[in-house]
Amino acid sequence: MLEITLAVLILALGLIPIYRHLSRQSSVAVETEKIQMADHLLESIKEELTGMPYGNLYEFAKNVPKDDLGYRPLEDGMYPLTNVKVLEIQKKFKDYTVSGRWKFLERPIPGGVDTSMTQVEAKVAWTTETSDKKERTRTFMLIAPR
Repeated sequence: MLEITLAVLILALGLIPIYRHLSRQSSVAVETEKIQMADHLLESIKEELTGMPYGNLYEFAKNVPKDDLGYRPLEDGMYPLTNVKVLEIQKKFKDYTVSGRWKFLERPIPGGVDTSMTQVEAKVAWTTETSDKKERTRTFMLIAPR
């Protein structure tokens, strides 16, 4: 009986580090997956906004007030296809959020203001297993065709 108890104790002492190592590897894999998904979503938002007719920004601007710095919030309706992907990801990772802001870069010209350039900042945020906040951001420009 003593031999069996001793063998089980040795086995347990050997398996504990292995289980810890495996659990650490799985958390790294989840973190890597979240980073890759964030980069994919940000690129998808950029592609969707770049492919949208520039005139749509004026329509969005009519309905949303700007803050003190001239920014408006980036809304789900501006990137509907990517938003479907976000909702799918949020089924698996509930802590995933997408946010952002945008503004017209106003340049004075004779007879008015030129709003043919827009700056967009998109952000994907999530929490790690240790409750640290992580985020990926992408800033890009939209330019009206001439």
